[in-house]
Amino acid sequence: MNATPLVARDVLVTHGAHRVLGPVSLTLAARRVLGIVGPNGAGKTTLVRALAGLLRHAGDVELSGRRLASCPARERARAIGYLPQDPAVAWPLTTRELVALGRLPHGDAATSSAHVARALDTLGLTSLATRDVLTLSGGERMRAHLARLVAGAHPVLLIDEPTASLDPGYQIEVLDHLRRLTRDGAAVLIVLHDLPLAARYCDEVLVLAGGLAVAQGPPTEIFDDALLAAVFGVRGIRASLAGTPALVGIRSAAPAASMHETPVTMPER
Repeated sequence: MNATPLVARDVLVTHGAHRVLGPVSLTLAARRVLGIVGPNGAGKTTLVRALAGLLRHAGDVELSGRRLASCPARERARAIGYLPQDPAVAWPLTTRELVALGRLPHGDAATSSAHVARALDTLGLTSLATRDVLTLSGGERMRAHLARLVAGAHPVLLIDEPTASLDPGYQIEVLDHLRRLTRDGAAVLIVLHDLPLAARYCDEVLVLAGGLAVAQGPPTEIFDDALLAAVFGVRGIRASLAGTPALVGIRSAAPAASMHETPVTMPER
């Protein structure tokens, strides 16, 4: 994979005469986390599905310099790891069996067990390997799905709302794991509703509203009060983190005196 494993140019999705998304362009680079944020109905899930090659669209998506549409299905499955919102398990599987599904595109049964064992260990799931996935907690189940992606060794990861319905501890844990994958060279795109988490974990954010990209860049530059108010109807709560202003919370856009008006200084993470 080159330094820009996934590039989208003018991706446009329509339902009949209705424009659902776009045109949207983006570049997903290796060792980087790109966050997709926006209000409900902004087109975030539609964009991720288009990038994964799961729905028809106008415009081009390139995978390591080749048009995604021209890549064989197995090649796409090896390169792109996709995790939808609320991934369902429709039949009884152990955690190990679910994680092993990540090796299917590779067709290498001889080495699959080593990859699966490593993924289980990486996500702290070895002790749960024989448990029925449906008996796991929400956080444990999400870790199992992430372990499936780890086992697949995909250079591109497209993940839709991995922190939805998780408590704060599991949210941090999941995003920490995704950040570690970038250190191994992965290019990670995640859809997030939590803006402070997006500011903390994403190298760059793309803001969607009404199916259009309205801003793109580093979160320290993008998440100003004008954009937060216009797109989300909120204002930011900021703190100094390692000497850099950081978005650490949100509140109503309506002006009101509160404790959050007082500057806050946070320790380095």
